[in-house]
Amino acid sequence: GTLGNVLTGHENHVYHAEPRPDGHWILTASRDGTVGIWQNPGPAASALASPYLTLSANLKGVPFAAFSPDGHYIGAAYWRNAAQLWRIWADGDGLDSDTLAELRDVWGPERAELVLVREAERFRRENGLDELRTPDQEGN
Repeated sequence: GTLGNVLTGHENHVYHAEPRPDGHWILTASRDGTVGIWQNPGPAASALASPYLTLSANLKGVPFAAFSPDGHYIGAAYWRNAAQLWRIWADGDGLDSDTLAELRDVWGPERAELVLVREAERFRRENGLDELRTPDQEGN
């Protein structure tokens, strides 16, 4: 067919690429040992220079990675007879609507859905820490 999108952020060959079941994200598995998650820019051809999120288990090349059917998890197979499973997106983690709105205000709508961000917020609240701030707000 026709060229869709060019993903240029890996440092070596990409062995596998697939869209998330909802079509909003693209997953890549690379010989450089990383799994990339890219925002799908849609049908218009464009170049994306870096992934939205890069996952690495320091286990050498990744010949295959796939989304779970619900799109919340990613499984990756490594050359060293190893596999890694990551829970990336939240699914019913019990945060109230005010907390979710605050996370979206601070982190943006896409990042507020990441499990890492939600777990950081839960830790902050459970331990009575000050207001959650992104690195940009801290001046770092």
